[in-house]
Amino acid sequence: MPQSRLPRRTFGETPPDVAAPHARRSRRLHDLQRHLGLALGGAPAARLAHGLVIPARPSSSLRIVRLGPTPAALPPRVIAIDEWAWRRARRYGTMIVDPEHKVIAGLLPDRDTEAVAGAQTALSDQDAAAKREREQEAQRRDREAAERSRAALVERLNRDRAEAEATLKGGIPQDLQTFLGGFVADVTAIAPDTPDARLKELAVAYAAKRTRIDEAAGLARAVTTRSRFLLDGDRGDLIVLYNDGGKAPSVVRNLSGDLVFEN
Repeated sequence: MPQSRLPRRTFGETPPDVAAPHARRSRRLHDLQRHLGLALGGAPAARLAHGLVIPARPSSSLRIVRLGPTPAALPPRVIAIDEWAWRRARRYGTMIVDPEHKVIAGLLPDRDTEAVAGAQTALSDQDAAAKREREQEAQRRDREAAERSRAALVERLNRDRAEAEATLKGGIPQDLQTFLGGFVADVTAIAPDTPDARLKELAVAYAAKRTRIDEAAGLARAVTTRSRFLLDGDRGDLIVLYNDGGKAPSVVRNLSGDLVFEN
């Protein structure tokens, strides 16, 4: 088939991670030149950029800096008052400086005392509002952490309750049956308004009995209908173990109460 008859389609696509639409620089080059402009200024940044083989004019470095996002200024905790000149020796304004962050916090058009006092009051109100927001954010984080901790504790107690219900189905000592029955009832009765101290108390009580519960559950699983008679009854009952083998000795309890082998 002749090449002129092959179907053709021309399209354009802008990769957003490489460059912005209509941009003359890649995003990576833009960021590098912007950081140089922020750190050094116009002409020094242009000289260093030329040495790094990413040349840019001083005006281009400053333009890139001006087009960048403005960093968020923290509310000043301490302020200093200075003046600045609209026109030297003729008209002056007031400059409010944040000496801790070394930034200008505000500019006033004149040196009027009332205007300066009003600006100080506004900055104090701004600082108080920012402090309240930080306190509210800290309280919100504490509440979320407490809710996560409570949810994890309730989930753990529900797992322990399911385990206790399964253990109650086997043959376990009476004291453990009483404890586990009460534990299951207490966990089932948990409500949204149940104090966290009560939940922790239930978890600690179950953990204290955990070793005995595991031992009793293991013993209950090992006991069968044929071997249950060894555990049932009073402790003073006579226990006789026997083996049907022809040469196996018999196991009996002697008059002293000890188990011995008898041929």
